[in-house]
Amino acid sequence: MRTVRIWAEHSPFDLKDELKKRGYRWSSGDEGRPKGWYVDIDEALEADEVRYLSEHIYRRDVDLFTQIITPFERYSVRA
Repeated sequence: MRTVRIWAEHSPFDLKDELKKRGYRWSSGDEGRPKGWYVDIDEALEADEVRYLSEHIYRRDVDLFTQIITPFERYSVRA
């Protein structure tokens, strides 16, 4: 299975604890990554997670930035 990274950029600050409970991690924007909350999930769960974010976090339809994470990227040696 492939993994998808979903970025919840510009999510409401007061809902950060909800994102943490759901397994989201914070990225400060270092190394060219977006600044915001993100989660890595199986590709098959992507639509459900986007629906959750739209309904419970943003409370509107959103077009979120997503990335496919390959094993090479996940297990690469970082400097």
